[in-house]
Amino acid sequence: MPKKIIQTVIVAAIVLAGGLSPRPRAVRAQQERCDSAADFVVQAREQARPGLDRIEAARLRQLLKSATSLCAGNGDAWYYRYLYSLQLGDKRDADYALGEARAFRASGLRRMDNPFTPVAAAAEVKLPPIVREKWALIIGIGKFQDQGIKPLRYTAEDAKDFAALLTDPRYGRFKRSNVSLLTDADATTTRIKSEIEHLSEVAKPEDLVVIYVSTHGSPRDLSSLDVNYLVTYDTNPRRLYTTSLPMVNVTMDAKKMIRAARMVIFLDTCFSGAATLPGAFSESAIARAPSNPNAGSGAADGSRAVDFFVSGVSQKMLSQPGEGAGRVTISASQHDQLSWESAALGNGIFTYYLIDALKQNGGMRTVGEVFNTLRDQVTQRVRAEKNRLQVPSIAPDPPPADIRIGVPPQSN
Repeated sequence: MPKKIIQTVIVAAIVLAGGLSPRPRAVRAQQERCDSAADFVVQAREQARPGLDRIEAARLRQLLKSATSLCAGNGDAWYYRYLYSLQLGDKRDADYALGEARAFRASGLRRMDNPFTPVAAAAEVKLPPIVREKWALIIGIGKFQDQGIKPLRYTAEDAKDFAALLTDPRYGRFKRSNVSLLTDADATTTRIKSEIEHLSEVAKPEDLVVIYVSTHGSPRDLSSLDVNYLVTYDTNPRRLYTTSLPMVNVTMDAKKMIRAARMVIFLDTCFSGAATLPGAFSESAIARAPSNPNAGSGAADGSRAVDFFVSGVSQKMLSQPGEGAGRVTISASQHDQLSWESAALGNGIFTYYLIDALKQNGGMRTVGEVFNTLRDQVTQRVRAEKNRLQVPSIAPDPPPADIRIGVPPQSN
């Protein structure tokens, strides 16, 4: 048999055996393009809001055009391009983009997500007179599948303690069956999405929903835009776009998808009041994460910061109330501050004082009252124990008046 034919047979056998991909470079290159496209979609979603000026809208639509060029099969890129084109009065591009969004079954189209729709200000909110039922999703991730991500000491315990508070009949008064607790290996990207979708199915307008998240966040510094990802148990640091969960899915999506008039989201991560400051971290540093044995070793001082997983959620996203009424987000710190843990307390400092504040008055204090106490206690403790500044934040400020975590459910 000629040498060339023998070589061809050998290569074919290796391919059939799964030992060699016929087009590995092309496949990887396309995946990278689709990853970048997904990032552009997140950027455009986080920046979309009622009253966006035309210059900004045009710039963000260009990001989405780039996304559809990089990855034509990204249905959401087409859908949000459609929305931006509507804002710019470009009917031709809007019609074309909508057709592609339908063809590729965009998830945003199925949800009818429209971040440009005006919403009522907190002061104008009229909440239902009773809380019919209460639901909670509690997420705490301290261990990660990828060894390149630094473990966190108290995040899973914080989540368990917070869930215990909610189900305590003296304070939280949530049914155990209505509290979903995801820690470590249970808190995968798919599972978290599934739980948010479940809340959208079961929660009614008269209900109260609480979401609590404690884990790493991943910064993006491709531009000055605010982009944030939640690092889940199965996040791959080399593929942040497709294996982590955009924080927008936990904040804006939850606010839009879930019908409950009263919703409170608690975020205990470093820099959770805003996005990572532009230029603070490099793309190359993120890419080196899995291969660097010392990656993320910066938490020995008791902070929840690590080398490149330190970002929380952008302030612009926090300030968007989403569809409906009574939506409040309370975060552990401001945009340029760390969120600290305390060995003496056995918790994250924010979560420890959050639980303490929620216990006061039998759980019947308003969210605004809880926040005022929490803010002062966290600030004082961090200053005394760490000699640093950490000031929790709330949006909207002031929040709607009548939201109480411990209110007993009532029937009509």
